[in-house]
Amino acid sequence: MIRLRRLVVVGAVVGALAMVAPASVGGPAAGGAEECPPLALAFVGALSGSNASSGEPLLLSTRIALAEHNADKDRCPVGLVTLDTRGDPAVALARIEEVTEDPQVVGVVGPVYSGETLAVLPLLAKANLPMVTPSATNPDLSKKRRAVFHRIVGTDALLAGAVANWMTGEYAVKRVAVIDDGTLYGKKVADLVNTQLTKDGVLVAERSAIDPASSDHSVAVRRVAGANVDAVFFGGLSDSGVPFERQLSEAGVKVPFAGGDGMLDGKFLASVSSGSQNPKIAIGCACVVVAVSAPQERFSSRYVDRYGVLPTYFSFEAYDATRLLLQGIDDGNTTRAELNAWLDGVQYQGVSQQIAFDRRGEAKAPVFTIFGISGDQYRPVGRVVGGKVERIAPAK
Repeated sequence: MIRLRRLVVVGAVVGALAMVAPASVGGPAAGGAEECPPLALAFVGALSGSNASSGEPLLLSTRIALAEHNADKDRCPVGLVTLDTRGDPAVALARIEEVTEDPQVVGVVGPVYSGETLAVLPLLAKANLPMVTPSATNPDLSKKRRAVFHRIVGTDALLAGAVANWMTGEYAVKRVAVIDDGTLYGKKVADLVNTQLTKDGVLVAERSAIDPASSDHSVAVRRVAGANVDAVFFGGLSDSGVPFERQLSEAGVKVPFAGGDGMLDGKFLASVSSGSQNPKIAIGCACVVVAVSAPQERFSSRYVDRYGVLPTYFSFEAYDATRLLLQGIDDGNTTRAELNAWLDGVQYQGVSQQIAFDRRGEAKAPVFTIFGISGDQYRPVGRVVGGKVERIAPAK
């Protein structure tokens, strides 16, 4: 494949990358014989409303990847289109044609959430527009094989196995409570963990849900306390998980508390650091949050230098998803069909992990990290690869 190289500097595209309109990306080559085709990537996710905190950090990663790419004067610049879904599948479905009908958009970073991905995937497939999601983890996304679907992270089903393996291996649990927050995500993850723990011979002594609209979870707390469990798994988001975990602690239930990536944010971190001080926190995620390698540290430093905050969960993966698509374009795949075919056979070393896809667009070798809390920071304490639990030694 002939690599796509820029032969001339195109206007001020490099300096204005984050705001580049797709139509401004192309430019004539020396002598007018060739030109850089006007190409763009689209970022699809929540950028406003209550879910913006999940989408905005990932968009910032995409902007870094594009800035680095477009700063290389030997490369054809690539523009960026952003589509704000507000995290709502209905909004995503109503607006996705803004992306699919733009001929300059050849690839999508996202969508961020699973619900919006399920909603728009048929239209992306109809438009033959390849997508790489860095964060949508519902296992149902790949059940109906859509040729354009790719995700670089593991599914909730695999996450459930990873967290269950950690709980049985690290905490030697025999009786657990599995609680969810009533959301689609929370119930799905909790059900999967419940199934896996049961298969592992663990008694799920309490399986119930809390009301996400209420801040009083005393009924669930009493049920958990009365079940005499030696660990709790919570499936859901931190909006409900934070008060639930704190109320458990206040009631004297100080057993290990585990959860999925919906809990992996600053609200939960601040609550545990200032409140319960539970030393046995285990939050699983198919993501990098804390840099543990030189490439991850370099990306984290660039993120902090540019935005003044640390990257959050799935930020590293969004950076990889963007760079992956850009690499495909640099390799000469400048149509949607070419880029999609290239993705299907790619072997790419990202900062988060090695990236390759199976025939359904799933990550071939996803890595799951278990995070604990030390002081006021998340710390990786273990990883689960292929079902095998590996402890991570504390940083010195």
